Order: sequence, then structure tokens, then C-alpha cells
Amino acid sequence: MFRRNSLLLSVIAALIVTPASAMLALYWLTGDPTLRPLAITATKLRAAGRMNRPEVRVVIDTGNANAARLKQELEPGLRAAFDMYQIEPVFDYHRSGRDVRVTYFVGVNRIGPYSLHQAPSGIRPAAEAYRMQMAHAGAPGQLPWYRRITAD
Repeated sequence: MFRRNSLLLSVIAALIVTPASAMLALYWLTGDPTLRPLAITATKLRAAGRMNRPEVRVVIDTGNANAARLKQELEPGLRAAFDMYQIEPVFDYHRSGRDVRVTYFVGVNRIGPYSLHQAPSGIRPAAEAYRMQMAHAGAPGQLPWYRRITAD
């Protein structure tokens, strides 16, 4: 009885572990992040060139300000504002000027630079540019709206 139950338990364990082990081995061989379905993140897909969606990059020129303090105080507020539009921005920090400047990049579009106090006024234009690019890209395999009209 014990031997039969242990054999059944071993077969069930092998059926569960084998596919996961095979996918992990394929991931190690190829480096393709889509082969690790429980570890897929937007960052990994973007790095692998598998994500064709436009992204909103928020470039913050820290100037003479403390970069760590700006990241702690400014980023959560901007992130919350973009969350209202259901957009997850990517933040980059640079130090090139004297003043703090915030610039939004959506695809090839550049919105700004804005001073620290005017930075919120660039969120809506960046969100609108993102929406336009998403509408232009359409769903995978779907024609943009202007081609759908002429295709009929």
C-alpha cells in the first residue's frame, strides 16, 4: 500500500515539475523572458524588445537639488498622477543644469521641459500623446482607424 501511494505521488510530482523545469532550461538556453511565464514583467519584455507599446519616460534633471530627495518626494506624486490615466511611466534622473527640470517623452514626442512647480501641467499632454500613439498602434493585427475606413 505504501509503495503504491509513493509511486503515485512520485508520478504526480513529476507531471507537475517537468514542464516548469523544461521551460526554465529553455529560458537559460535562449534568454527569452517569455519562456518564464510567472516572471514576465513589462521591464523585462521592454529590455528584450518584445514590447511594442509606447512608453512615457519622465526625465528629471535634478540640477543642484538632492537627487535622492527628489526621487523620494517627486516621483510618487507624478506616478500617482499618471495612475489616474492608467499609465505606468519610466523615470530617468540626470544632472545637467542648475535648476530642476522635468521633461516627458512619449515615443518621439518631447513634452517640456517644465520647471519643478510647473511639472504637473505636462502630465495631461503626455497622457494624451500616449493615448494617440496607442490608438495609432491599435490592437495586434488590427489596422489603424483610418486604414479600416478605406479597406472596406
